[in-house]
Amino acid sequence: MSIAGDYYADLRAALAAGPPAELDAAATLLHDAARAGGTIYTFGNGASAALASHATTDLGKRLGVRVVSLVDNAALLTAYANDENYECVFAEPLRRLLRDGDVALGISGSGTSPNVLAALELARREGARSILLTGTMAGSEDADACYDVVVRAPVEPIEQIEDLHVVFCHILMRLLAERLGR
Repeated sequence: MSIAGDYYADLRAALAAGPPAELDAAATLLHDAARAGGTIYTFGNGASAALASHATTDLGKRLGVRVVSLVDNAALLTAYANDENYECVFAEPLRRLLRDGDVALGISGSGTSPNVLAALELARREGARSILLTGTMAGSEDADACYDVVVRAPVEPIEQIEDLHVVFCHILMRLLAERLGR
């Protein structure tokens, strides 16, 4: 087979396994926050940052929920990275914004991004709920016990994890839209 053929075959196999059951639990947390007037915070690095921004757009425009992307303020993000450290770029803004009933939605294909995990851990300590979208890469195994919901893409190549994360976010939007009657 070709590289492209192998890629498609691997992705087809992952999709054939069906959606992770954890998507329903994640949708419940998002729904509970939206119904209670809470805010959903999204964040990630690289392609996961782009998806966090995309999810924020869908949540805010399409579904009309309170949502903040922690990746979209480049000045604030780089100020924390420069003046403090990169590990705190999401946790520090979240520390100032977080309220009871909020949800932190972190995206890390590897499941080991220190800044994403620090923000999710802060959210849990402060009484908010936490969702991690990740993959099955080595090092991400411990996440299951640390966050309220962990949704794993059942593949290892980062490109395919990112592909499935887009699918997962769109499924979450549809589940949430149905629950909100929108």
